[in-house]
Amino acid sequence: VGSSRSASADCSLAPAMQVFLEKIPQDGQIGPMQVVHWAIRVGSGRGSRCYEFESEGVQVGEHTTCDHGHKIQRQLLGTTRRSHDEIERWVEQFGSRTEYHVAGRDLGVGKNCQDFAVELCAFLGVDTSKLPWRQAR
Repeated sequence: VGSSRSASADCSLAPAMQVFLEKIPQDGQIGPMQVVHWAIRVGSGRGSRCYEFESEGVQVGEHTTCDHGHKIQRQLLGTTRRSHDEIERWVEQFGSRTEYHVAGRDLGVGKNCQDFAVELCAFLGVDTSKLPWRQAR
């Protein structure tokens, strides 16, 4: 039986999810500044996921792997229509092709959590100008 609906009408966009930057203070310092780990949280409530890149590679989960008991700051960056499945595929590809280095792309030998956050935000379609100044570039 034919349908009057077009094929494109069957393809619905994923619901918009909020995108947050989580700034997670670490125990170390760079000069007078406390080192801050960046993670990207997509969604809110129990369905949200934390995406991050650290010395053990990419991590996806309910909570950051870098919480050392300091107060985590959360900043709303915008929304995305990317699904968690799409995001996880991108994150896995990033992890498979990228070496971690705490100094980030400064030394040309790898990337850090802040580089990861910038690239993930670009993939999510979030305005990267809302991200704060990076400690390492």
